[in-house]
Amino acid sequence: MRPRRYAYDYLTGKTLHSGIALMHVYDVPLCVHAGTGTDTHLLPGTQALNMLDRSRKGRHAYASTFRWRGVGHGQIPAQSVELRAALLEYGWNEPIIRPLLTGTDSEAQIQF
Repeated sequence: MRPRRYAYDYLTGKTLHSGIALMHVYDVPLCVHAGTGTDTHLLPGTQALNMLDRSRKGRHAYASTFRWRGVGHGQIPAQSVELRAALLEYGWNEPIIRPLLTGTDSEAQIQF
C-alpha cells in the first residue's frame, strides 16, 4: 500500500476500493497530508478524474511543463530531495515550489 493511501485510510477510517485513485490537491508527490476536513491534500476520485486533473494542471506527458520528461532515473531522487527541502524550508510558497514541480526556470532567457 502506498504511503498516501495508507495515510488516507488511517486518518479518515475509509478504505478505498482498489479502482478509486487518490488525487493530490497541490501536486506534491511527497505529500501524504490526509484528513477528514477541508484541509486534506488528498481527494478520492476515479482514474478519469485524475487524468483530467493532470491535464488541466499541465502534468501530462505532452505538456511543456512536465517535469520528468527527459530526466534520467538518477536525477529523479535528487529532484525529489530538492523539492522536499524547499517545502520544509519555505512551506507551500508558490513562486518557489511551482518551478521545482514543473521543471521550469523563471530566470532562463526566452529563446524566441
